[in-house]
Amino acid sequence: MRVLLYSTAIYPKVDGVANRVKHHIRALVALGHQVLVLCPYDSAPSLYEGAQVLRLPAFVPLDYDESQLSYPFPLMTLNRVFREFRPDIIHFIGPEFVLIPFLLLSRYYKVPILVSYHFYVRAFLNSMPFPMRMLFTWMTWMEMACNFADLVICPSKPMMNILRDIGMRCEDIWPPAVDIQQFSPSYYDHDLRSKVRASPRARRPRCCSSPVSGRD
Repeated sequence: MRVLLYSTAIYPKVDGVANRVKHHIRALVALGHQVLVLCPYDSAPSLYEGAQVLRLPAFVPLDYDESQLSYPFPLMTLNRVFREFRPDIIHFIGPEFVLIPFLLLSRYYKVPILVSYHFYVRAFLNSMPFPMRMLFTWMTWMEMACNFADLVICPSKPMMNILRDIGMRCEDIWPPAVDIQQFSPSYYDHDLRSKVRASPRARRPRCCSSPVSGRD
């Protein structure tokens, strides 16, 4: 199966979404699928985890230089990708401005599109400077555009409830998982665990909450 994958987060960006995308691509390639990745990062490798990577024209948001965003309507570039790669399915990981042309082309070429919604934009609008607030307010319209996808999923039940409350047709959860190769019991070190437990910091309760994914 030919899978066209778009992700707002991919190596060299380091975060939870980029890590999930890495394992997702690795698993698809291991199953024998042909994967083409589109991303907005000009520093992304041309080959990643066995998948070809194409970089779309992008810009760096003001006051948020850790990320890059694709320009909203690269229709000619995307149309060429659709004609040459001929995907069997599209997996769009966002939200992102470029979702609209993906939706239009998926309908034109009759290719099913799956949208994974990982970033709740509204939670950050009030903390952004005015120019960026106006830009990302436009991105909130993408929430309604998601309803035209064949399937919409998100990473957690709390986020699913939030998205449904604002009118999004979020139908399933892409559950988290643990990399059993990287976090294998074979790496257990009794001496190191004893040192950690003996540390005063280990007795402090820790709790962190994310407005993006709704997880604690």
